[in-house]
Formats: sequence, structure tokens, C-alpha cells
Amino acid sequence: MTAVHCAAKALPVVLKPVDDELLSSWIARHAEYYSVSPLAMLRHCLPDATSLRAADLRLSSEQAARIAHIFHSTPAEIRRVSHADIPQDAVRLLAPKAVQICLSCAQDNAQRNVAAAKLRSSFEGWRLACRSCGSMLVEVGERDQPRPQERGARFAHLWRQALHG
Repeated sequence: MTAVHCAAKALPVVLKPVDDELLSSWIARHAEYYSVSPLAMLRHCLPDATSLRAADLRLSSEQAARIAHIFHSTPAEIRRVSHADIPQDAVRLLAPKAVQICLSCAQDNAQRNVAAAKLRSSFEGWRLACRSCGSMLVEVGERDQPRPQERGARFAHLWRQALHG
């Protein structure tokens, strides 16, 4: 094991990530479990970290390896739960907060007691279908309430084509 991996102790209990969960969400759920702030949990992994959003968007290979060590994972798995592999030109297209939701996954996550999990696709306004279950994503309105009729009505004629890419 390299010095990079030995700098911080791995967590004794690691929660499973939800399908399509965002890295910051996974870190925040661990922080809640350990009764610390999400930024404190992130800084346990990356002492120089400035924000959870920065970890979601600009995650280096070394940072992914450090987080992977803490969460008993692999660097590839850590990069998959972030937006780090999105081209820099497309990063500005990611919303700063969730703009849509998959009602099916939200209901499943609530039943599994992981309702606080935020999905990566909820920040990708260009997506029409949930990457986990294929259900139609719905826009989030005021007070984070879903507005299912708007997006469905606007793009209903494109639904079949969207599912096939």
C-alpha cells in the first residue's frame, strides 16, 4: 500500500452506494451515519478539499485513490459516482442543485431507507430517462416538489427515440 493510501484510516462501516448516486451524496450519507458534517467527512479523505461539489466535478486520480481507500472501494468505482469523467466543456451544463428526479427510484430509495441519496442524473438536465431504471425523469419545481406533467407532456413524442439513444 502506498503512502497516499496510508494517510487516513479507512472507515469501519461503509454504506453501499445507491445506483447512480453522486459522490457528494454518498459522502454526506456517511457523514450523517458518523454524526459529522459532510465537509468534515470529505476532509477525512482529502485534507485539502474545499467543497463536495469540487469533489464531484474535479476529482483527480490520486484523490479517487484516497477516497477509494477510505470507502473500501476502487478508484474506478469512485470516479463512476462522480462527474469527474465528463468533459470540462460539459461541466457548465451540470446544475448546481437537482433539477429533476426519478419518481420510481426515489420511492425505492425511500423504502430502502436511503431517501437522502442524490442521483447523478438529477443534475443532468439533458437526460430524459433515469439511467438506473429507465423511467421518465420529472422536473423538480419549487420546494423540490416534482412536476411530472410538464416534462412528460413536452417530450412525449420523443420518448421511444430517447430510450434507444
